[in-house]
Formats: sequence, C-alpha cells, structure tokens
Amino acid sequence: MSLRPLFVASIGNPAPAYTNTLHSAGHTVLTSLQRWLLNPPFTKSRPHASGLLSASPEFTLWQSPTLMNVSGPSVSKAYRAFLSSLPTAQEKQAARM
Repeated sequence: MSLRPLFVASIGNPAPAYTNTLHSAGHTVLTSLQRWLLNPPFTKSRPHASGLLSASPEFTLWQSPTLMNVSGPSVSKAYRAFLSSLPTAQEKQAARM
C-alpha cells in the first residue's frame, strides 16, 4: 500500500520570545514529531513562506514564521508549495482532501 505524502503545519508565535509558551505549543509538538519520525532538521524555506521546513518522502512538517493570529496567508503559501512539489497524480489526490 502506498501512502500519500502528508503536510503537517504548526502555527504559533515565533521564537525566541515565545519559545515554550502556550502560544508556541504547536511548534513544540511539531518539533517532537520531527524527532520521533526521524525527519531531517528544520531549515528555513523561502518557497514555503520562509517558515521552517522538515521534509521527507512521507511527511512535510512546517512551522509558521509569523504570529499565530496572522498566519493564514503563510500557511496557504506553504501548502501550495507542498502541493506543487508532488507528482501530478499525488497533487490531485492531496488537493481533494
């Protein structure tokens, strides 16, 4: 069985001011998931709205670079970049979800 690539995004307020606060809990969880999945380290990605990206064939993990209450456009741009990186059949299948 072939699994579809999965895009997982976290929103939260940026470090260092908000590290380990309730406003960055999503980033904390995503960082733990990255380690558990043995995904590569997070790196800044301009095509993905300058967020932090950790990508493997199965999981693309992304952390928003903006304050959580204005993160919508960044999440949208990062998701579109993820979709455009997929082979055509997978892109169509992921877009239907």
